[in-house]
Amino acid sequence: MKPTLKLSMNLIGVNNLENARKFYEDILGFEIIEYKPPSFMEAKLPDGSIYNIETQSDERAEGFKEMHVGGIKSCVFMVDDINGFAQYCRDNNVKIIWEPVLQSFGWWTMRIADPDGNEFNIEQET
Repeated sequence: MKPTLKLSMNLIGVNNLENARKFYEDILGFEIIEYKPPSFMEAKLPDGSIYNIETQSDERAEGFKEMHVGGIKSCVFMVDDINGFAQYCRDNNVKIIWEPVLQSFGWWTMRIADPDGNEFNIEQET
């Protein structure tokens, strides 16, 4: 029998959970479900997708002790108004890696970074 898979959660590594909380709540609109400083935060988006935001810790389970912090992440977020979101980011001193650009496939895309250098693409379908 072929197994049925579903996404359990997305894992994002950070260096400072307190700074991360502000970014993920205030900028990306995450709802914090569980907050256990200094190393663990569970959050979700309105669509129900779950994110574990964690710092490196020897107390984590085998295979999860080391977190990769920084760089481009595979999570891609979608907004209804990318220019409005870009302005919100500017107003809140979010690092914009690149401003909104119309891609060859017809969608608008921009890239931002959290305080620890984790980079996320933000898209708007046209």
